[in-house]
Amino acid sequence: MNDRTDETLREQVEERRLDWALAELEGLHRPPDLTHAILQRLEQSAPQGGPVGADSSDPSRMLPKIFVAAAGLAVVALIAWSTHRGSQAPDDSSVSLPPPVLVRTPEEILRLPSDTRNLAAMDCDDAELRALRRVSHLERLELRVRRDGGSGPTEDALANLASLPKLRELALTWQRKLGDVGVRHLGSLRILESLTLSGTEVDRDGVGALARQLPQLRSLEFRILPKLGDDSLRQLAKMHWLRRLSLDGCGGVTAEGLRALGSLRQLQELRLAELNPNRSNGPNPIDDTLLATLAKLTDLQKLEIPRARLSKRAVATLCTFPALRGLDLSGCKDIDDDAVRCLLEALPLQSLRLSGTSVTPSVIADLCRETTLTSLELRAEWMTPALHRQLRTLPRLGSLETGQD
Repeated sequence: MNDRTDETLREQVEERRLDWALAELEGLHRPPDLTHAILQRLEQSAPQGGPVGADSSDPSRMLPKIFVAAAGLAVVALIAWSTHRGSQAPDDSSVSLPPPVLVRTPEEILRLPSDTRNLAAMDCDDAELRALRRVSHLERLELRVRRDGGSGPTEDALANLASLPKLRELALTWQRKLGDVGVRHLGSLRILESLTLSGTEVDRDGVGALARQLPQLRSLEFRILPKLGDDSLRQLAKMHWLRRLSLDGCGGVTAEGLRALGSLRQLQELRLAELNPNRSNGPNPIDDTLLATLAKLTDLQKLEIPRARLSKRAVATLCTFPALRGLDLSGCKDIDDDAVRCLLEALPLQSLRLSGTSVTPSVIADLCRETTLTSLELRAEWMTPALHRQLRTLPRLGSLETGQD
């Protein structure tokens, strides 16, 4: 066989790489690359003194051998790969957590089983936070402070959280004492994936500390942070590893700061709500121009922009989000029947919120033709029990909110 035939055989082996099939079988985990092993096996089986196929007068005889070798190696590799993965410890993040245990007193904390995994502690002070160190299996923790004047731990006491090596989710709710110093203590939580800060004094420096110290963070939620401004968002934009971001009731941010979020290219979920300066129910600063900036987020699967100042022309921009499956346009006054029809034609939406828009009963027929919708919210003055029943005929609909339930 000449060099050209030998090269052709090698190209056929390359083209038949089994990586893709193994990856699909293994849930998209990267499998071993078999190409080198296959070629090496062929070299070993070739006659001495020549390359693969040099002693064959019929090139077609070599192809079955190639495929048999490839199949054999594939089976061995798949078994070995599956056995290796099966012997590893299961990923705790894939296991659903039990409902949270609610504690209010130091005595209740001391009675907690050491293997408690999900906990909500009300008005936890420094001493109680130290007592939590014995609950070393905690994976999710919420520290709540009563909004009407409850107490909470000091910033330095948050250093005790470093004694919780399995903590993946942390929510600090109405922690008025929490500022930038306390946030820096969170840097010791090396596997923390989800963080919620509500009603705290965190500002630009605190957000910068999060960006420097928590590169493993995937979900970040800010609620009613009065000191959060555009400088904070520019720090937040450095967290390019985020998958989920929610800004709710952070009235110090403007469209200028929000434009920086266009650099978070790995975002899959984004919520921007009640971002008007007075933190009331007025329109947030999302408009057509800002939406065009966010169109860079091509991995975005869910977008929540209630009461955004969008025109009907903004629908063309929404249709360019290739992965979008969930959309909240509630309170967007200019979204009408035609806008919704365009969205339904362009996107296989699974979740849609349209309460407070300008849609009319004529859009019901369009919605009822959708086969992908699993969740729909459409509260309107014109909604009737009959229209509600009509929407109920959607084949995959699981959740329906119309006010006519």
